Amino acid sequence: MIDPGINLVYYTEPKIKLLYLDNLVRKLNYENTLLVDFDTNLTNLKRNTIVGSEYSMFERTEVSLPYEITFQTLLDKITRYCDLNSLIVIDSLNGLIDYFGIPFHRIEYVEDKTKLEKNMLNNHDQLTNKHGGYKGFSLLKILFQNQFLNEMPIVLTSYISKRSLDNLIMEIVTWDYDGKGNDRNHFRRISNSVVCLGQITNDPGLGVTLIKGYKKKTDPASPMEFFPQSIKINIDISANF
Repeated sequence: MIDPGINLVYYTEPKIKLLYLDNLVRKLNYENTLLVDFDTNLTNLKRNTIVGSEYSMFERTEVSLPYEITFQTLLDKITRYCDLNSLIVIDSLNGLIDYFGIPFHRIEYVEDKTKLEKNMLNNHDQLTNKHGGYKGFSLLKILFQNQFLNEMPIVLTSYISKRSLDNLIMEIVTWDYDGKGNDRNHFRRISNSVVCLGQITNDPGLGVTLIKGYKKKTDPASPMEFFPQSIKINIDISANF
């Protein structure tokens, strides 16, 4: 269900993501598990004992809210869990980018002050997200550049719209994607595996589409695997909605 290295997990429905993470923590049964909650969803659920009680993952994990601690404390915490050979979940990529969403503007000389303000306003969201994305990507590379040696799983969740997911899968099929990380997206490229969660039509089970697969270095050379591939995980989604 999960590979060593960074595993990027796309989801279109937050509830399905929570059920997947809950099942993952229980099945892997790591002695130490850290959930870094960049989108505050897990923290709110854990604090709400009525809703959060249905997720057993909260009984055996530490949920850390980055916005309540210093950045250095966050780095120290993640590093400590890496040393303990733990399961680490970064939830989510969208929140991670927002965390580093510091306004950034290209400085240039413009005589018309009104034109300058208009340009800054129009480019604010695009430049902020791009800057935050680069910082988030750099953080992941710095923190986990050596963790592959320990065969340790890192789960990185990311919301994706249904339309964006359909476009991504179409690109994979039509561009002869080889599953080896030849992707324009930085985060997908550094991930050992990329999956997308979804509900199976007319079925209560959880469907998982494997967009990019992991292959151990010790495996002998084999024919290229074609992605995407779909499998079913024995999680009854309908019983939890």
